[in-house]
Amino acid sequence: MQSIGQKEDLKALARDYVLGWEHLPYRSLYNNDLNAAYSYLGQFPQFELGSYSPSGELFLYTEPNMLVGVRYLTSESNNLGFHCARMEPVVFKHSSPYGVVEIEPAARFLRGVLASLEGPSHLSAIADSSNIFTQHVLQSCGFHLADTIGCYHIPITKLPALEIDPAIREARSDDVPHLSAFTATCFSHHRLNINRFNTEPLFSNDSVGKTYSSWLAKAIIERAEDHVLVFDDGKVSGFLTLRLPPKHETKFGVRIGRFILAGVDPERHGRGIYRRIIMAGLKWLRDQDVPIGEGKMHLSNY
Repeated sequence: MQSIGQKEDLKALARDYVLGWEHLPYRSLYNNDLNAAYSYLGQFPQFELGSYSPSGELFLYTEPNMLVGVRYLTSESNNLGFHCARMEPVVFKHSSPYGVVEIEPAARFLRGVLASLEGPSHLSAIADSSNIFTQHVLQSCGFHLADTIGCYHIPITKLPALEIDPAIREARSDDVPHLSAFTATCFSHHRLNINRFNTEPLFSNDSVGKTYSSWLAKAIIERAEDHVLVFDDGKVSGFLTLRLPPKHETKFGVRIGRFILAGVDPERHGRGIYRRIIMAGLKWLRDQDVPIGEGKMHLSNY
């Protein structure tokens, strides 16, 4: 792997690799590739070169035309009981069409990265569904396709007028015990919800439930960037977490509000509650002058 001086600007180094990368997330929404690259890298607060450790940095591994970032997943590791890490971004710039001759050097580089990692017992990677080359490389290194995340955008400014729902209000700290209890039930087993944790045989149902309930509790009590709505018609029966567009996107003119997590008490499924909290979320984003809403759907491959 390439050796680079420690005084190098690592963000600029990463920028040079993702600049012009055809699979750069949200690339088409920016007015130029440079802004898209800087915005994407803005989600990672710190960068280091290689020598991965369980900390807050994104550790970069490079070869000419190849870049892999590895970062520790704190919340998942704490709640699931395993050392979890993720590879992102995974950048391979290659000629097209390509074959084994192009795939093997990339696979050899990635195997070198994997061999150097100490600690992770669960390692995931993200690749765009159209990025077949990277999927081939990952598969050749022992990865399997665990799931697909479908990403949906809705033009909020084009929606008709949205009415106030009297059953929707903002979450309070005293909602946490009840919300945490049914959130753990909702997400711990794939009978009620299929997600990237409860379909992983390595993780127990109890630890998955703990992961989601802990995440929601912190969204309500600790994290300022999360806005949580609840459905309360006399009984708190559903919730929705939203986020306003982050600064690393808005500084380049892109404003996407995100639907992060939503759930309904299993005892009250089938009553239209989920739809009502989603509509309330759209109204809230519209009231904040957010033009685009984003929601994601998990499609398991297990």
